[in-house]
Amino acid sequence: MLSSAQMPGLFRVADRRAIVAQRRHTRVTIAQLSMLWVAVLAGVATQVTGNGSFGFVGVGAYIVLVTVRVYGRISHHEAIWYDNRQLAESLRSLVWRYAVGGAPFPVDRGEEADHEYSARVTQLLDDMTYAPVPEGPTDVQLITPEMRASRARSLDERRTAYGRERVLEQLQWYAARAKADGFRGARLDVLFLAASAAAVFFGLLQAFGVLGINLLGLFAVVAASFYTWQSQRRYGKQAATYAAAANQLTLVHTALGRAHTEQAWAELVDAAESGIAREHTSWRVARAQP
Repeated sequence: MLSSAQMPGLFRVADRRAIVAQRRHTRVTIAQLSMLWVAVLAGVATQVTGNGSFGFVGVGAYIVLVTVRVYGRISHHEAIWYDNRQLAESLRSLVWRYAVGGAPFPVDRGEEADHEYSARVTQLLDDMTYAPVPEGPTDVQLITPEMRASRARSLDERRTAYGRERVLEQLQWYAARAKADGFRGARLDVLFLAASAAAVFFGLLQAFGVLGINLLGLFAVVAASFYTWQSQRRYGKQAATYAAAANQLTLVHTALGRAHTEQAWAELVDAAESGIAREHTSWRVARAQP
């Protein structure tokens, strides 16, 4: 009933900006970790071969690492990603509330609902530091014809579309992400433990004079890289949050058929969107933590 192309242009601009900023932030993180690995490997190569030229490679890697780090700080990719993702998802929730007659925009409020919807979008933008810039005349349209057409449909039609295209779709997305992120988090934990065990093993060999190469430092950096990536992606926390959201939406999907009046329907949509909003808030808070 409401695809991304049928939503306000502001949503699409914020969504695209969030995707681009996330990709850039991820690339900056990967580049920093890669340069750290190159620097440590250059140090090991110097020990093994006795060739001091590898030292220049290590120095160059550290210079690139610092440069990328500074670029990441001044470009604000992470903050732009968070702000625009939060805006896109909050706006998507408002759009669905309006389009199906959910609170605070029940179908009997008429133009008053339009004014309330516009005020809430304005509030979202006021709370942003890195607000998206409209890219064309259609991007400033807050209520699309498709949203109005959806709002004009019968309660049964709105209930069916909302259950299939919003609740069920979100439920499946959260369930899939909970499973995937849980697996990724567990895999990174195993890799971290393996690298840490290797660091301890080679450190003991070096301490007892059995090994003259500093492999302890190498595997310590590898372990730190896995830990850093886990801290950046927060797979474990996200898996738990996504699972909770999926369970909440399962209850909502079960209750859809029990809303037989406009008032009951408006309250049910409000409960569903509030549950989704809690996941967005948890994601934003978790990302803001060091």
